[in-house]
Amino acid sequence: MAKPSRLPAPRDRAASTRMQSPTASHVTYVSDRRGVPEVWIANRSEAWDRLLLAPGDVKVGAEPATGFATPVFSPDARRIAVVASAQTGAAIYTTPASGTMPVRATAEPNPSEYGPTWSPDGRWLAFWRIGGAEMHLSKVRPGSGEPPVHLAPCWNRTVPAWARDGRTLYQARLDTRQLVAIDMATGRESPVRDLGELPPYSSVNAGWRASITPDGSEFVYTVNRPREEIWILAGIRAPRPWRRPW
Repeated sequence: MAKPSRLPAPRDRAASTRMQSPTASHVTYVSDRRGVPEVWIANRSEAWDRLLLAPGDVKVGAEPATGFATPVFSPDARRIAVVASAQTGAAIYTTPASGTMPVRATAEPNPSEYGPTWSPDGRWLAFWRIGGAEMHLSKVRPGSGEPPVHLAPCWNRTVPAWARDGRTLYQARLDTRQLVAIDMATGRESPVRDLGELPPYSSVNAGWRASITPDGSEFVYTVNRPREEIWILAGIRAPRPWRRPW
């Protein structure tokens, strides 16, 4: 695999979580432009934009959602998976792109579920979750009522993405700074490459996710490279103190 690409940060705060539809000119995103977080869907070529999910449409436990994160289209663009959060936890929901009622992807009590990504055939969602004192990379058949299938240990700031053939799930790991390939049939893990000074930078924050390029040759993810600089400004006229007349 080639070296990962660096993606620019979004400039629009009110619509900072965007996901392009894989089959059409649609995008889905989270916006707080009406005062509360909501999930929207838009068509760029037809120039329309409509509300998909509002906080009152989704409940996490017994509470209405107070936030949404990382909406993502299924491969056929007919469904959208999104994380809905409240004080009681965070749960993954799926909803048709047409806008009917959302459905929980799992039936786990007290959910802490994040970062959904669809398998290429649209039958599975991979995600990471907190169970007890541990984090797990898991997969589930959304809406089946089946418990999640454990795939591998997981740590915060880790991101997975499916290979195009659906047989492999790639995971960028913070603790070992490696890109690992997990065989979906056997659960066997194989290191792909060391990430060195480019460990993954992702958690529950909206928009931080991984993906595979269309030709399947590159793994794209977010890194964090903070920098500090010292600047000298010349020609600055210092203002007089307020207590002194001009």
